[in-house]
Amino acid sequence: MRWGAIAGAVLVLSISACTPPLTKYRTDVPALQLSVLGQPPATDGRVRFREIYCGVLAADPSASAASCDEVLVRLSDEAPPRSAPAPLPAFDPSMHILFVGGAFGECFRDIATPFPADIAKLSDLGYRIRLVTVDGRSSSAHNAAQIADAVREEQVGPGEKLVLMGYSKGTPDILEFLVRNPELAARVDAVVSFAGAVNGSPLGEAYAGLYAMVAAIDLKSCGAGDHGVLDSLRVKVRTQWLSRHRLPANVRYFSVSSFTVPDETARLMFITKGDLNRAEALNDGQTIFYDQLIPGSVLLGYAHGDHWAVVLPLQEKWPYWGGNAAKTHYPRDLLFEAVVLYVGEALAKPRE
Repeated sequence: MRWGAIAGAVLVLSISACTPPLTKYRTDVPALQLSVLGQPPATDGRVRFREIYCGVLAADPSASAASCDEVLVRLSDEAPPRSAPAPLPAFDPSMHILFVGGAFGECFRDIATPFPADIAKLSDLGYRIRLVTVDGRSSSAHNAAQIADAVREEQVGPGEKLVLMGYSKGTPDILEFLVRNPELAARVDAVVSFAGAVNGSPLGEAYAGLYAMVAAIDLKSCGAGDHGVLDSLRVKVRTQWLSRHRLPANVRYFSVSSFTVPDETARLMFITKGDLNRAEALNDGQTIFYDQLIPGSVLLGYAHGDHWAVVLPLQEKWPYWGGNAAKTHYPRDLLFEAVVLYVGEALAKPRE
């Protein structure tokens, strides 16, 4: 009897593994946001952001082969372009940017530096950009304290602006910092999310048991921390947190989402991409597109790249495993430049 039960379980798992996706990859859908009751909805900034990103791409010779519509997906509800687009904003070096990386980022700090080329370019133009080191394997609550230390240390002068940018789990780390430290949150002008795990990811639940077997092991490149990295990425944990907290109203929020097709997903992300495809095809291999928007944020757009490609230079560091079957390379540094220009322009105007 026991062997029959085991055989039945194996059969069920085998059938589940072969189950086709419940949704197909299609862009004739509107922008969606999964949000708990009581949280403010996102607003739409896609038309202006597309103008800026397309302008940055057109002005850069290295991106001449990249079509704007190829790297920035247009969903069905995005308004048409304006007949007379506004010119590109001027650079605003009064901006201080603190960038918080994602889960396990500390463990790969030598190869996982976000936007390396454009951070160097903007720093030369006078922007103060600093990468905040947070524990790669700790919870968002733990990392919030490290972000608080970085904000205390940042010397922001009169007329200057402080912008926090988060990638993946770095976004909920920042959100927890804001709620836990209202006196420091008062110093923050804006928060930007890149492929943020705002609502977590189904993968946080799916792989929690596997990670638990190695969570307490210290690695040479990063310690075990408080073991809470995957727990902080569970959908249940993140959505319950959002249901109990409201983000500071003085801060302006901006979100960049991402998703792509399997052939343009890093080979090392093949399994997780397939796992998420069974729930929603519009995912970037780590997070689903409707889970990536900060409540009350301005949606800037949907980058057509995988979770790593839109921020990290892993294709250059790991040509095979970080690369993809279609051999596409996302112009991540120009995405960062376009976001910085958009946010600078937005902060120069009063809130509507």
